[in-house]
Amino acid sequence: MQIEEVNGSDERLAVTALCLDTATLAKVAPALPENPFPSKWSNRVAAWCVSHYQQFSEAPGPVALTAIYAEWASTADETISQLVGKFLSSLSAIDMNTEYCVDLIERLIRKTATRSIVDKAMAALSNGKLEEAVSAIQGWKPPKIAQDAEFVEPLDDISVIEDAFEKAHYEPLITFKADSAIGRFFGPTLHRDALVVFCGPDKSGKSSHLASLCQRAMVQGKRVAYINIGDLSQEQALKRWTTAFVGRPAYRCKYNLPTEIEYKEKEFSLKYETRLAESGYSMDDAKLAWQRLSELAPKRLRFVSRPANTMTVEDLRDMLLGWANQGWVADVVGVDYAALLAPSRGIKERHEALDHIWKSLRQISQELKVLMLTASQTNADAYNAATYWITKANFSGSKGIWAHCNAAIGINITNTERRQQVCRFNFIAQREREYMSDLPTEYIAVAGCPHIGRFHLLSEFI
Repeated sequence: MQIEEVNGSDERLAVTALCLDTATLAKVAPALPENPFPSKWSNRVAAWCVSHYQQFSEAPGPVALTAIYAEWASTADETISQLVGKFLSSLSAIDMNTEYCVDLIERLIRKTATRSIVDKAMAALSNGKLEEAVSAIQGWKPPKIAQDAEFVEPLDDISVIEDAFEKAHYEPLITFKADSAIGRFFGPTLHRDALVVFCGPDKSGKSSHLASLCQRAMVQGKRVAYINIGDLSQEQALKRWTTAFVGRPAYRCKYNLPTEIEYKEKEFSLKYETRLAESGYSMDDAKLAWQRLSELAPKRLRFVSRPANTMTVEDLRDMLLGWANQGWVADVVGVDYAALLAPSRGIKERHEALDHIWKSLRQISQELKVLMLTASQTNADAYNAATYWITKANFSGSKGIWAHCNAAIGINITNTERRQQVCRFNFIAQREREYMSDLPTEYIAVAGCPHIGRFHLLSEFI
């Protein structure tokens, strides 16, 4: 008998999710077929998980699995039991992206079922039974788990409506103080399965605001994939992140921390606390800051740096899917920034290439159930002093950005505001805003301090 060992692949992640994540198991247990996976021992473990869930309404976890395994191993083949034991001992209590795991399990179920029906048809053909082979193929339908039917019947199943308005769909992955202006501005916008874009002219701070959100997500325990493309080298980008985590300037200087902000008739009145950094932080300071973060949120950050036009959106998708199938599923993906992705193969026109990028980034956010954050350059009109607020008319390259993003946030800044370390955010576009409660305004002022890498220190409604 051939024994198949499943390595760090999609099947391993799927089985791990069934073992450890109650939310995943609850979604698939009611409709999980008898043999959902290619390998027999994966199916064995899956059956244990379903049985345990039916009895206790939770995933078994390491403790219960140890007891189940011990009872089974006492009568099982020694070689097989060692293989199963090796897998169970490798399980680690990591956070699961439930929606991605459910989708992954369904893909594996379909793959297994498809392979089974093909083998059945080929066996019939080999025995000269053409009609039996045709009948098997014609009568076969791809299996579906209960939560992914081809259609829903809301008149007969009120749970469909409940699911459509489920608050969890709009729970933000990145949070601010609930009573802060920036916290109320973003509200639930930064949720899973969303594409959010910062838009602004050159040198308006797009990369800084994007990085700040990703840094906040990591500190708050989310898995972050940060893709640095083109403008900065890996060393330069990491130095900026280090400054934010150390919280001190990288060199000797005076710097201002905003303490009060007031906006009236298109003018800001800001108060600052001026501080003096006698010297920049050292390499030891930098290492200590990163080590503290590692203790707080280990293995939460994957940092990728590529030159401009060397990574396509398909390369990005394949990389993220590869990580997911190895068990590292991102919660937040930051791409700095979208226009520096290379045109996909076979696409030559810039407008078509950009539209494809926006569509594909949205696809990735849906497929992997991640919050996709990126930035986009505005057109030349956004530099005009008369353009006080960026609007949909200020798109650059392709207006498809407005069609495919969940939210587009304008970074509005005049030369005077730049000197004052303040800018204005507005929602250029925001999908499903009517379903999001407690959103008092579409405009806020945000002040920060570039010297210490903090860009969201103070915010106020406009």
